Amino acid sequence: MRYLSLLVVLFIGVLIVFNGSCAKCGERVGEKATERMIEATSGGRAKVDVGSVDISSLPANFRYPNAVAKAKWEVTTEEGKGINYSLETTDPKEKVVEFYKTAFAGWHKSMISETPDGTTLAFSGGDNREAVVILVSGDKTKTTIALMHTKK
Repeated sequence: MRYLSLLVVLFIGVLIVFNGSCAKCGERVGEKATERMIEATSGGRAKVDVGSVDISSLPANFRYPNAVAKAKWEVTTEEGKGINYSLETTDPKEKVVEFYKTAFAGWHKSMISETPDGTTLAFSGGDNREAVVILVSGDKTKTTIALMHTKK
């Protein structure tokens, strides 16, 4: 159950970034406030980075080529760890979605949901101790990728 809570907290973080309240501020104060909110919700520890973001902890095959990292936050609980990455690229949504379908071909496909606004892909690995949810949305000039990676 706590694992599901971790996924929910990461999803809330995606909503915060997409609504712009945290991503545009770019200030340490906003990062700390978001960390406190996530920690209160999850019961775990949180680390939020906005602006210049290190994605070295993102597995290489999860990284979309030429995407720019805009935000990252981590949540660690007794049940596991979740990291959410917000990336941007100038490639069209369809190309990004195809990349991730191929990148996770060996994983169990939990869900693919397509709407006019974007696509959500969900995959689980091996013994369901690892999961990835990817939200792809955008317009004619940029595509936003929100990638949530959790591990028990």
